[in-house]
Amino acid sequence: MAAAGEIALQTFHDWCASEGVAFDREALEIKTFVDESAGISRYHYAVYARYDLEVGKEVISAIPKAACLSARTCKVAELLRAEKLGGGLALNVAIMYELWLGDKSRWAGYFKILPQGGERTLPMFWSDELLAELDGTDLSMHVKDDKTNFREDFTEHVVQCLAAKYPETFPPDTFTLDMYLQAASISASRAF
Repeated sequence: MAAAGEIALQTFHDWCASEGVAFDREALEIKTFVDESAGISRYHYAVYARYDLEVGKEVISAIPKAACLSARTCKVAELLRAEKLGGGLALNVAIMYELWLGDKSRWAGYFKILPQGGERTLPMFWSDELLAELDGTDLSMHVKDDKTNFREDFTEHVVQCLAAKYPETFPPDTFTLDMYLQAASISASRAF
């Protein structure tokens, strides 16, 4: 089981090298963990310092802007600009599209270390029963609003706009709300 996680990590390292992403392997180590607590096997990756690092003393990682998946660097960047989509919505669509491309995506090596199906631990994927435990809290209302907004954004901008205007790029009935939520969960848990 751990071997698959190590293979994914090596694929990620290869992708980093091809994109000019560098980190000091003497200073940092990425470890693979297998979590089976939720009844499914998931790989987790964590970055550890090999020694105490001094703030401002050394550069231990460099990531070119071009290597960052964004609405400006994705395969459909021009369409997103043409439709004036921006912010989190554009990033979610960019991630969704690149995930859909699979191994044809420039970020395929990066995707190998992300949770398959998105970050399913986020409230956007919780069951109604689990969400009911939040009733009466501010978080409950935020989660409900987020779910509504995600659904509306997907319908208005992906289904009614992109798939309708650009069916050769966004084939109708190919992109689903679940795919959009998967992308949104990746964005929510990793964008900075």
